[in-house]
Amino acid sequence: MIYLLRFGVILLGTILVALLLFIVAAYSSKSKVFSASTWTSEVIRAIILVAGLLGASFGFVDSMIFNPVTGTVIVPSSGIMLVGDIAFEIYWDVTGTNEVTMIEWGAMMPGDVMTVQFWVKNEGNTLLYCDTGTDEWVPSGSEQYFDLTWNFGETPVGSLRSRKVTLELHVHSDITGIDEFTFNIIIYGDVAPFTS
Repeated sequence: MIYLLRFGVILLGTILVALLLFIVAAYSSKSKVFSASTWTSEVIRAIILVAGLLGASFGFVDSMIFNPVTGTVIVPSSGIMLVGDIAFEIYWDVTGTNEVTMIEWGAMMPGDVMTVQFWVKNEGNTLLYCDTGTDEWVPSGSEQYFDLTWNFGETPVGSLRSRKVTLELHVHSDITGIDEFTFNIIIYGDVAPFTS
């Protein structure tokens, strides 16, 4: 929507500037051929048509340069926060050597579902229950167009054990006005199950 508005502004601006230049040139011209008093309705229509074509061309070039792929949402990254008194970490690998510190979602289209997988490792000596959430969405209010889900389940992870989980980010098909956003993913850990 914003690109159509931008196209329209460029189109109208070009038409107005072209008309003003023709009017200034006509009134300041000493030549009778170029004088405004000799303009017929056909000449005025031709001037408006040429100005409109110029404006449409500028608007089209602008939209191709500044919006090569419409409807794309870019997620540069989102921070990961682990919350809880129990010792746990998340890793990209089952061996627990490559810690997850941020997630690169990449380019997304309306209706897309992006998936990442990682391992939740219980580094304590009690059972680990986990839940997830988000905060600090930028721009504010963009969270209404996304759903973050995962498949950790209700079964706890045993002491010094790991579980592979899948995290999914769903983009609503009606997303509008957002070209780029960031947010934090929060993973909560506890020794007791979370209640809905």
